Amino acid sequence: MTMTDSPNLLIKGVGIDIVKIQRIENMITRFKDHFKNRIFTKNEIAYADSFANPYGHYAMRFAAKEAFLKSVGKIKNFDFKLVELISGGTPRIHLLGTIGDQFDENRFVVSLSDEKEFAVAVVIFGYPCEQN
Repeated sequence: MTMTDSPNLLIKGVGIDIVKIQRIENMITRFKDHFKNRIFTKNEIAYADSFANPYGHYAMRFAAKEAFLKSVGKIKNFDFKLVELISGGTPRIHLLGTIGDQFDENRFVVSLSDEKEFAVAVVIFGYPCEQN
């Protein structure tokens, strides 16, 4: 059972992040592939680069990674590439490596939005619970 299947939810943490799209565009323009390869997975890069204007898609992914981190609390030596945003339909978090070993990705719900110059992500970390 995933959280979205359960009408009752025990929330352990909530993270939210807002990113100015221009900031991400500036980072990519300045540091090129070094920035992209340090922050995003190959799948995320391929997805964002498939659009004529990829910067909003990169910003959305960056915001989701930051919101994930805020939802779970501090993680020592956090590696952004171990948290992947899966698009197409309902967005979801895919966890890799040591982060995937620590958390069950089915315990996260993601909401994304953007408006002109900003991208926003909210990540809820919780557990489905039975109603008494």
